[in-house]
Amino acid sequence: MKNYFFVLIIIAFTTQNRVKAQVQFVGLDNNASTFTTSAPPILPITYRVKATDPVTTPYTGCKFTWSGFSNTSSYTSTAIVSTGVSPTITINWNNVQGNGSFNVQVSGCENTDLNQILNYSIPIRYLGPAGAISMNSSSNSLLSCGVQTVTFSTPAITNATNYTWFTSNLSGWSIVSGQGTNSIVAFSTGTTGGTISFTATRSDAPSVVVGNNFSITRPPAVSNVFVDGDNFVCSGQTKTYFLTGTPTAGSTFVWSANGLNIVGSNTNSSVSTTLNGSGTGSVQVAISNTCGTDTRSKSMQLGQYTQSQMAISGPSTVCFNSNNNYFYAPFYSGATYQWTLSPSSSQSFASTNAFNLSSPSGSSNTLSVKISNDCGTPFVPAIKVITRIGCGFRIAYGPNPSKSVLTIQAVNDKELALSEPEIKEYKSLQPEFSYTLSSLAGMVFAEGKSTNYKAEIDVSKMPKGLYSLQTNDGTKLEKKQIQIDK
Repeated sequence: MKNYFFVLIIIAFTTQNRVKAQVQFVGLDNNASTFTTSAPPILPITYRVKATDPVTTPYTGCKFTWSGFSNTSSYTSTAIVSTGVSPTITINWNNVQGNGSFNVQVSGCENTDLNQILNYSIPIRYLGPAGAISMNSSSNSLLSCGVQTVTFSTPAITNATNYTWFTSNLSGWSIVSGQGTNSIVAFSTGTTGGTISFTATRSDAPSVVVGNNFSITRPPAVSNVFVDGDNFVCSGQTKTYFLTGTPTAGSTFVWSANGLNIVGSNTNSSVSTTLNGSGTGSVQVAISNTCGTDTRSKSMQLGQYTQSQMAISGPSTVCFNSNNNYFYAPFYSGATYQWTLSPSSSQSFASTNAFNLSSPSGSSNTLSVKISNDCGTPFVPAIKVITRIGCGFRIAYGPNPSKSVLTIQAVNDKELALSEPEIKEYKSLQPEFSYTLSSLAGMVFAEGKSTNYKAEIDVSKMPKGLYSLQTNDGTKLEKKQIQIDK
């Protein structure tokens, strides 16, 4: 009887460097290889198996059945069942702390009744998870201002052999020492924060990478500090502007102004000014310290208000018997407002920059406002002329169809809700209108203007048919169809 034995040879290779590794279960082939005693995770490794007789001559016609995969992220083969002299399978092992394994059953080889299941197992080169980054042994992300050295560290990662730190998102920072380890010393030359990060690898499994990042914040140069002082600077006055709140110790100050002269020093925590313009002025101060530079400012009125500063916004026309018609003048902190409507009323209204005009009388009124401040009241107030119109009128016509006379008239639907004097006043606001009566083809048969809000057209001699009636009261254009009968 012929003696035989079965040898499983596993050959591992990567896409970068194919390395031969053999494992046999009956008799050991001691051919050393990088992947003989352990395997990296994630990296694709190809394994080859064959059955040989006692003199290592391969058997032919064998059937190889792959199974029992453990800790694999993926594996490939032409089929779970392979045939041939020396089939292969490519495996990606998971990044776990343990072994990876698979089984292969060999059967059906020619000239032998060999039927054997063999197991392959190998330790995986595990790389542990990344921990958090600490700054100066603390998780606090706020770093005080100024030039200083800072220590960043992360807990040692299982099986990591190299750490790479990155400060590209930290303007003005550099690494002093520790690159390649889990703790570095960095130097800050600026006042900015940002993000520091690292990646960790193990030298024999370079495709496996873990990492983390840490955000650094720096306090602002100025916090809860504002410029205060008067809202007006008048001719002949000296006004002082100062800072509220407490600037950071050691801060320096540089003041500047628009429309004002600075009297004396501009490098103290306050500044004195005199008038040098009109309209709106401002003072600004640049505050600098180890955290950087920030600016605070304040605006103020220079002298009396001018007419161009006091334009009134709002409608130029208001409807009869209407409410809530709002008008606005510019808002100035500390100013007083005196509104006057004439001739409807000679009295003054309101004391703010907003005015609500309700149900004015008369067909036309003048709305004015005087805006005063500590510097006085301008000679010319802001003025707006308001025209009152009879809103809600409609143009009525009839009869339709018409045989002799077509009547057109401006009417309203509000008379029943008004008193007799109101009806009379309302009718006085009725609009006159123009009219045109033409064929649908555009031939004009009659045109003219109303008298006392009414017009009559003799249609008795016009041909029977449809006509177009167009009216215009100055606010809207209307078109209607009129039927002429005989």
